Order: sequence, then C-alpha cells, then structure tokens
Amino acid sequence: MPQRCDTLQDALDQLEQIYRTSPVGMCSVDTELRYVRINQVLADINNTPMDQHIGKTIAEVIPKLAPYIEPAYRQVLKSGEPIKNVEIQTTTPQDDSTPREWIVNYYPYVDSDGQIRGISLTVQEITEVKRAQRASEEAFLGGLLQGQERERLHSSLGYMSPVEFEAANNHQITKMAA
Repeated sequence: MPQRCDTLQDALDQLEQIYRTSPVGMCSVDTELRYVRINQVLADINNTPMDQHIGKTIAEVIPKLAPYIEPAYRQVLKSGEPIKNVEIQTTTPQDDSTPREWIVNYYPYVDSDGQIRGISLTVQEITEVKRAQRASEEAFLGGLLQGQERERLHSSLGYMSPVEFEAANNHQITKMAA
C-alpha cells in the first residue's frame, strides 16, 4: 500500500528531497517576486549561491533577465492561471556568450483559502535537444533547398542566426503556449 505523508514534517521532508534531487531548476517566489525557496540546479543557472537568493527579488539576482521574465510572473499573479511550456532563449550569468534554450513553467501557489501566495517555477534546459532538432531539419532541408530559399524557410520557422540573436540583446522569448 502506498505511503502518505502523515505529518507536516513528512510533507516538508518530501518537498526538500524533491528540490534537492530534481534534475530541473525549481524555485518559489512570493507575490513581491522575492525568492522563498530555490534548488541548486536553478542557483547554478543563475550563477548565485542558493542562500543569496532567499529574500531577494528576481531583479536583484538576475537583473539582465528580469525585464524579460517578470511579466510572466505578474501575469500568473494577476490571472491565477499557470503559464506552461514557455521557450526562452537567453545567455546565463555564468556564460554570457553562448545562447541557451529553456522550457519554463510558472504555477500559482494558492493557499487553503484560495489566495495566491506566490509562484512556483520549473526550468529545464533544452539547448542540446533544440540543436539536434535543428540539425536534423537542416539535413533534411539541405537536399531540398538552396541559398535564399533556405534562409526564408529558416526565418519562417523562427530560427535566429547568431547575429540576429545578438541584435535581440541576448534575451528572446521564442514561444509561449497556454
């Protein structure tokens, strides 16, 4: 028979283990966008120790990225609805020269009275998956298209060249799904 959490401490221990062992970045922020909890994966992505996040706003910890991601947090706080599977292309504080790609999910944290108390976030890097996908598509298209036709197709698929990426100030939300 499956075990359940019998005490508040059991539930807290289980949550701690999830944060500690998850292969994806995770955090919780309050309604003022201050970090309440963060795991090591996301702290590493932000290039800031876990304890230096707690109590600070997103803008204080990752000021270059905050203007691009805070609107999604605010939308969740306002609507109470999650935002799922947002693809973000950006550099990271630890490596501002190489664009990385991520899938981000924003979920409202609602207390037992139905009040939104904050947001839980998950971040999963998909850079290598997207590179493999593009390489496969390019290999397929390579035999079909040449020169300007290939560039037009790439543009229509939303691919950005390194030059276009730099022109977008190193931060671009490429897709947003409800």
